Amino acid sequence: MRVSPWLPGLSFACLSVALAGCGSSSKTSQAAAAAPKAECSADWVTECKRQGCDSTDPAWSDCKINGWASYVPAPHCDASSGQAGDDQALCAPATDDGIQLHFGPGDYDDPTEVAKYMLEPGGESFDCTFDQTPDVEGRYFGQYVERSRPGAHHVQLTYAGDATVQAKTSRTCNLATDLIATAGTFMAIAQTSALEVPDLTIPKPAGADDAGGLDFEGSANPMAPARMLQVLSHYLNTTDQPILKEAWFNLYYRDPSEVRSALYTISLLGSGISVPPHSTTTVRRSCSTDVDRDVKYLQGHSHVGNKRFSIWHAASGAAEDRVYESYDPLEPANLAFSPLVINHDPDPTKQLAGGASGSLLLHAGDSLVWECEFDNQTDKTVGDGDPNPAFFGQMCYTYGAFAVPLGETATNWACGAAEPSTL
Repeated sequence: MRVSPWLPGLSFACLSVALAGCGSSSKTSQAAAAAPKAECSADWVTECKRQGCDSTDPAWSDCKINGWASYVPAPHCDASSGQAGDDQALCAPATDDGIQLHFGPGDYDDPTEVAKYMLEPGGESFDCTFDQTPDVEGRYFGQYVERSRPGAHHVQLTYAGDATVQAKTSRTCNLATDLIATAGTFMAIAQTSALEVPDLTIPKPAGADDAGGLDFEGSANPMAPARMLQVLSHYLNTTDQPILKEAWFNLYYRDPSEVRSALYTISLLGSGISVPPHSTTTVRRSCSTDVDRDVKYLQGHSHVGNKRFSIWHAASGAAEDRVYESYDPLEPANLAFSPLVINHDPDPTKQLAGGASGSLLLHAGDSLVWECEFDNQTDKTVGDGDPNPAFFGQMCYTYGAFAVPLGETATNWACGAAEPSTL
């Protein structure tokens, strides 16, 4: 999944392929001598790389995120495992700046330690990593950065559902406790090896200031104090060689004075998929909201075999309004809904995602309706489940986020739909 313009919890899910920093720590001395471009541009990273710059050099801060001067670059750290993905390693934020959850070896020079995280050809694993938020009230998360080594199907951030886990530990996930039970606390999902929230590929919209937050309009995710965070790393090794599993998830605090609204997440989980052999089946689900919601992001989640992911806004007594459509089964687009953002119309011929522009306001009683068009070219019926090629299971989930004015109470919107939508 391309995560983000954002994914506050999204996925934002949740969340577009992000730029992966420019240069390594070995180039720090060159960075000091490299003068940044006079003006920022969408292609600033090319110039940055050409000069051998260091992504943490403050001289480049105004160009870090297509004009977002307040963006905090996540410093890359040296990883010397000798395995694919060493260039993905992230340093942890300073204690006052944020928190990191790291899944992987603590010492690359210890063969026994590294062996714990190796995955054999054809292997699959679900690993959960935990750490606790500070016992501090009034904090917000305003930026997420995730990196993972090759082989990750997805890396998902939630709060933990298991009250017995300890901070800074990892274990094999219990899917009932650590996946299903945490749906209501979903925060972000990365379906690529690099997640940036806000999305580095999206220029700062006209009218937005540097404290644009997770939705360009000053939002951030409220942090629950003294609560256990969880990162679920799902790995599939489809190669003929062992691979090293490892993921880094950095969460950065936002200055409370810059926060204008709180962002809460959307997790709409559809089930009941059944696609006969050598056929195409459309699966349509819906969930209604019991309160008004100012939706800021939407993103689909599916597996290989899904040809199209569509979402409609269904208002009471009105015709459905298509707001989202994407054609990439592994990286469904993230679309932002804001007066500051213009989305392109979807183009099925060119396979270009798109949707509605402007605000997306749901009133109590309105629904989001979503649809997946599955193409099953196997000899067996395909149902809900694992994307492992041995099973070819499918999912049709909608992730997203909605904003709430500061001072108002809210909870994440989580819903499960197993029956076809009648809308």
